[in-house]
Amino acid sequence: MSTYSQALSYLDTFVNYERQPPPNELTKAAVTLERVHQFAERIGRPAEDLRVIHIAGSQGKGSTAAIVASICRAAGLRTGLYTSPHLVHVRERIQVDGRAIPPADFITQLEALRPHLDALRAEPQTRRATYYEVLTHLALQYFRDREVNVAVLEVGMGGRLDATNICRPAVCGITQIDLDHTRQLGNTIEQIAGEKAGILKAGVPAAVAPGQPEALAKIEQVAARVGSPLYVLGREFVLIEVSGADEFSIQTWCGRHDRLTLPGLPGAYQRRNAALAVALVTLAAEAGTEPEPVRADTATIREGLRLARWPGRLEPVLLAGGPGVLDGAHTPLALTAALAAVKPHYPCIAAVFATHEDKNANEMLAILAEACVGAGVVVTHTGSPRSADPQEMLDQLRSVPARCEPDIAPALAAAREFAGADGAVLVVGSLYLVGRVKVLLGEADV
Repeated sequence: MSTYSQALSYLDTFVNYERQPPPNELTKAAVTLERVHQFAERIGRPAEDLRVIHIAGSQGKGSTAAIVASICRAAGLRTGLYTSPHLVHVRERIQVDGRAIPPADFITQLEALRPHLDALRAEPQTRRATYYEVLTHLALQYFRDREVNVAVLEVGMGGRLDATNICRPAVCGITQIDLDHTRQLGNTIEQIAGEKAGILKAGVPAAVAPGQPEALAKIEQVAARVGSPLYVLGREFVLIEVSGADEFSIQTWCGRHDRLTLPGLPGAYQRRNAALAVALVTLAAEAGTEPEPVRADTATIREGLRLARWPGRLEPVLLAGGPGVLDGAHTPLALTAALAAVKPHYPCIAAVFATHEDKNANEMLAILAEACVGAGVVVTHTGSPRSADPQEMLDQLRSVPARCEPDIAPALAAAREFAGADGAVLVVGSLYLVGRVKVLLGEADV
């Protein structure tokens, strides 16, 4: 592989469950991480050389990971961040100190993995590595080679069987739990919480903000079974807000941090993610790993929160000649939170909506129909083979002006007609859809 395009072509030869639905049996007892561990052994188990903060959840895990990484950078630590999916280019997923892995390094790292990957493919009746697993190994290897002081790893799906779960973290975190990936993770909050709690390890402290009581009960059950000390939002650490104020406070078991702001991540729900991030950093600081300990003093936390950014989450942009907002909310709970954050600032909202076929499209369409009654809803395509059919979604919209525009540019233009010059166009339902819009706006893989 001498060029970046060749590296991407090679990567695309691996099965990609982000583009095709994973099999329903993905979480059955017979499925394990054995092959992921075996491959890690081939490349020297890079995760064992990393101090890892491992984060799972249904909503907000990417934002929480980004905030944790920002605080660690504010503390002067070389910080790795691994997330998924990407918006525009795959290198976004693997960052050191806020910068995506350069194309040359991406080629070098993938070339180093290639002999092992090809050998694995040649073994008869052996499960091949997936696209996501290859990227996970690449990220861990890159972070080791760059000698990062801390690696923040966001779980891709679930937790128990996610490729990132081969690490032995210093700290674990679990964000809000919602009904998502139900084909693979289960049809109830308890089942999904159990899969997310699969990242918990004996003796490794965990900070959690799972939201629903049944999710917390399941996480507590798993934590007790494996022996993971648990720190819970609202119990061991608290978010303190003043209605209408830009500043907020976070109280942990170690002290109180006042005059905190989160300008790069709007939305009241992001403050919950910030509280969880502060708890995770506090736990990491208590671990006291030398020679570069994590710091959790108020000045560092305040600066890390101030500088935290995470594209595609209530991101303001100019769309079709007027105000627009990009948000990757893909569950009813997340969509409701996004609308609550956007609606107070605009006279009306028109939505451009697309989602994947395994999501709860009908409930989200009902929420949008109510929120956009003064404007309209445009249904489109996520750009992925997993996309829900836009025409079928249009048939669910009866109480609000609606159009079907599979191509993204006409979809944005139609939404602007609905919203008017002063109304907002909200692009929502899928990070893949957000990525399509960002490409249209001129962002590219360079």
